[in-house]
Amino acid sequence: MSNRTIEDLDKEVARFCEAQQSGISPHMQKLVVGYSLELPYVYQRADCLGVAEVEYKKEIDQRLLLVSSAHQSVVRLRYVLGHIYESLNRWRKAEELYMMVREARVKALGADSHSSVIVDVRIASCLISQGQIERGQVMIRCALHKLKTLKGESHRSTIATMGYLASAYMKQGKFEDAGALLDRQLTISTSSGGETHVDTLSISLNIALNQLSAGQWQEAEATSLRAMEMQQEVLGYDDREVLTGMHLHCRTLIEQGQYSQAKKIHE
Repeated sequence: MSNRTIEDLDKEVARFCEAQQSGISPHMQKLVVGYSLELPYVYQRADCLGVAEVEYKKEIDQRLLLVSSAHQSVVRLRYVLGHIYESLNRWRKAEELYMMVREARVKALGADSHSSVIVDVRIASCLISQGQIERGQVMIRCALHKLKTLKGESHRSTIATMGYLASAYMKQGKFEDAGALLDRQLTISTSSGGETHVDTLSISLNIALNQLSAGQWQEAEATSLRAMEMQQEVLGYDDREVLTGMHLHCRTLIEQGQYSQAKKIHE
């Protein structure tokens, strides 16, 4: 790290941003963002989040020896570290990091830039997870409006933000509102990415979860079964998303007293 210059960091971040914008999968990003990010990234992908946290913090500290806290490489790493804290359910810590990221991005790009709005969504998600549902919902509504204007309704960021708003509705028990938004989200995702796209399948599972939460057990069973079977076909049986789908489908069966059928899924 000591032999690297500010110019090296700029090139590294430029490659990272180019990879994201061109739709390169997360599995490939580590090949284009520079060697120094590979170790913490590998830990993150392996779900060794505690170790990944330490490695990302080390990388941030090392970069701060070369550049200011507003440098785009530091801002990006803090954003990723915020994701890790979210995965660890350390919502307040994630919120603090995202606020730092937002401050830097707003100063550099403006409050209505795509990069700034995406951070607003992450902050809102943290607020909702901490029980500040009304405040988070207002932020997500505002972000969703901006994203539709900036990127259009079919952009991946817009579609994902619809999901966060639907989640907020579910936490408030507004299952009808959540269902309507999830149905719209599914239609757009299916049209833009296809029926078997991982995002589309994830939305289908969220629809099943909303149905389950609303007591619509038979509907949830049918929705989750279809999504689970498509996930298994597309992703295989050992993928984490597939396991999540299997668990949700089992819940729909258990709620209906179908314990033997639920047991068979895990055999």
